[in-house]
Amino acid sequence: AEAAPLDSPVLLPAVEAVRHLPVAEVAADVAQRVVVGQVLDRAALEVDGDGPWAVVDGEGQLLAVYGPHRGSSVKPQFVLAAV
Repeated sequence: AEAAPLDSPVLLPAVEAVRHLPVAEVAADVAQRVVVGQVLDRAALEVDGDGPWAVVDGEGQLLAVYGPHRGSSVKPQFVLAAV
């Protein structure tokens, strides 16, 4: 159902590549910290569970994927975009 003809490629948004992950939507102030790869407290992303988490901005664009770190912190596994 998601296939596209080879002669007519379709580029999907990056967030589609990680749609299997829980999503953490962040406000602009936190997004600024995410795009530079800061280690954050889980509370900043408002996440729970084991992760990883797809971190998106208010428009749903993928910024990064974060995973658990020491104690109650999380760190980027990769950062995709700059705001």
